[in-house]
Amino acid sequence: MAFTQFLNFLDFYLGPSLEVILAGDPRWDSSRAMTAAIQQKFHPNKIFIFRAEDDTGKRLAALCPFVEGMKSVGGRATAYLCQGYSCRTPLTDPAALEEALK
Repeated sequence: MAFTQFLNFLDFYLGPSLEVILAGDPRWDSSRAMTAAIQQKFHPNKIFIFRAEDDTGKRLAALCPFVEGMKSVGGRATAYLCQGYSCRTPLTDPAALEEALK
């Protein structure tokens, strides 16, 4: 088991990481659906950050300034997929998010 964990670490260390930032309210159905879509498959190099719409989101932005402008769109949870200092177009549909994470 330790060797498997070492390989996961090595893949994460050497390969590019994928940051998935989900902006929304944890009470929204759309937030739960998007979280389920993110958790469908194991990606060893994925970093998942939930940016809440309340004060905790503001505190997170103070720690991670790059999430400051990432907000929900149209009252729905919104996923931002970022890699190498650039982000794709925000997604609000769980099926589209699952497809993008393949």
